[in-house]
Amino acid sequence: RNAHGNLICRELWKDHLVLLVPSRHRWAGRREVMVQDLVDEPFILRELGSGTLKIMDDYLKAAGLNGIDGLNTVARFGTSTAVKEGIKAGLGVSILSARAADTELEMGILKALEIKDLQMDRNFTLIRDRRRIASPLCRALVDFLLENSKAEQKNDCF
Repeated sequence: RNAHGNLICRELWKDHLVLLVPSRHRWAGRREVMVQDLVDEPFILRELGSGTLKIMDDYLKAAGLNGIDGLNTVARFGTSTAVKEGIKAGLGVSILSARAADTELEMGILKALEIKDLQMDRNFTLIRDRRRIASPLCRALVDFLLENSKAEQKNDCF
């Protein structure tokens, strides 16, 4: 239940953020790194205003770093795809959604590592105002999102 009685909230799925490195990176054979290991590593970030960047900053601050300001930032890109291309090119490493890197992880192009003692998760939630009548297009989108979130939960994709 939410604090605003007119809002209907439905969790769609959980998303897990991971440290992504190229398959030839010196950490590629590891399962995890210490948060302090990130400080000197060349880092690729999303653009200012990105939700992924904000969550990453919050988690790094909670882990004792100076957030993203404590990283050796070498580039900023506007999309997850551009960040992945930068990682593949060897510009640096980054933290992104494991979901966003599914294909590259399956192909072995990128490797996903955990950061010790740092569980970086976020929820995607569908929120609707019950006082408003949803258009047919809105209903179709909601149905699509709900159906896909059920399929992912059944397949245990994350």
